[in-house]
Amino acid sequence: MLQGAFLLCLLSAQPLVSEVGTRQELLQALQVARPGSIIILKPGTYEGGIFVRNLHGQSRQPILIKGSDP
Repeated sequence: MLQGAFLLCLLSAQPLVSEVGTRQELLQALQVARPGSIIILKPGTYEGGIFVRNLHGQSRQPILIKGSDP
């Protein structure tokens, strides 16, 4: 049981990385984002306004939203 708890701690320490290409994928990624998450936007047009509520990072684990094409 202790090994399972240790593995869970290791897995939860890894950032959640989501690469999205549509508005719907972006909305889903925002819903599951947690401190340390990285959301990568593929090139394209994301129609409509997107309002985000209750999205909270931490000082050492911000939620990063960036484009895939610098």
